[in-house]
Amino acid sequence: MRIPPEHISFLKKYYPMTKDRQFLVDHLKRDWKQIASQAAYLGIRRFVKYKRMPEAIEKSRLFHLGRKRSRETCLKISLKMRCKKPWITGKHHSEETKRKIGIANKGKIPWITGRKMPAEVRHKISIAGKGRKHSWETRKILSILRKKERKNLEIYKDHMIRAYKEGYSANKIGVNYGVHGNTIIRRLRKWGESINNSKFNGHLFQAKDGHFLRSRAEKLIDDKLNSLGVGHIVEKKIANSRYKCDWYLPDFDVYIEYWGLSGKESYDKRKDKKIRIYKNNGLKLISLYPNKTDKLERKLIPILELKKVKNIQLTDFL
Repeated sequence: MRIPPEHISFLKKYYPMTKDRQFLVDHLKRDWKQIASQAAYLGIRRFVKYKRMPEAIEKSRLFHLGRKRSRETCLKISLKMRCKKPWITGKHHSEETKRKIGIANKGKIPWITGRKMPAEVRHKISIAGKGRKHSWETRKILSILRKKERKNLEIYKDHMIRAYKEGYSANKIGVNYGVHGNTIIRRLRKWGESINNSKFNGHLFQAKDGHFLRSRAEKLIDDKLNSLGVGHIVEKKIANSRYKCDWYLPDFDVYIEYWGLSGKESYDKRKDKKIRIYKNNGLKLISLYPNKTDKLERKLIPILELKKVKNIQLTDFL
């Protein structure tokens, strides 16, 4: 069948979409059967955009509302869809589509919010995943992703070694850097540091009065309090909060905190929360920092000497 080139381009453009047959008949000057046969010869399929009316959509929704498919129907659908890939597989939304979806969903609460899976569904998911293993390709991809997410701890090397030598456990150091304690141990071994065996239930140092402390610096402070004859309690709760102080002096109603890891962002956030609790509850606090623990001695010795003569409150000198 010989078809002029201008007719071919016109058919490809207008034949599939147009609703007005007369438009094509007038332009091509042929009857409709000839036009349809030419399109069929070229492999052009005719379709008309059809949009369902809102009334029809609502009627269909009400018809299917609350109905459940029979077991046979579910089996037929399952057999028909088996081994078929979802139409969306390998496709990606354009940036414009993503923007439109974001605007449409703005302010909406996800349907799953506040809902919990029934025990039966959780059990089915558990059984379905039991014994399954990732393929070699998937394991390789996960390995690459984990490597990308690894933190560069080399920049904190000196700080971590100093904290560990002061007696802080690897787990406690790991919390401040957002990694597991075993990661800290591996890094310390890589840097040639000797690893201490933890004892006293996570506390590494025992003071002269029998208190167990978490660092060498805390042990020295506890021994100083003991040598000055100041009664003290270790790790007392602060004003019914979940936080605990380092020491509490019941004779003076004063709290002491040693900020050994000050300078680390996550540690400083925790420190600020504790200081806020002290201020909000009107509690007296002595703050000590690394290499500046002599502040405690400078504060306490004059007070203790004066207290022998007359009753002087420690807070008058803080």
